[in-house]
Amino acid sequence: MVIYLFYLINLLDFIIKSITGKIEDKEGSKVGVAISDIMTGMNAVSAILSSIIYRNNTGEGQYIDLSLFDCSLFYTVNQGMNYLLTSESPKRMGSK
Repeated sequence: MVIYLFYLINLLDFIIKSITGKIEDKEGSKVGVAISDIMTGMNAVSAILSSIIYRNNTGEGQYIDLSLFDCSLFYTVNQGMNYLLTSESPKRMGSK
């Protein structure tokens, strides 16, 4: 089970690196910021605000569960959907 989790984490890291960087580069590059942390924070804000609205409407609280892996996977969903629709591997887009 642990080996499988490390495989998934490395695969996600590869996916993010493969769509990041200059178009003419042969290899992907690391993201310049901690994108997993930023995406998790953005999802946390959305979950907290939704929970506050739910509490105001019903009087009940909510349990929020977020993980860096899930939010990183969420970060690549557009590229994954493009692959499923066109069967073309995502390419680096650079800064254009």
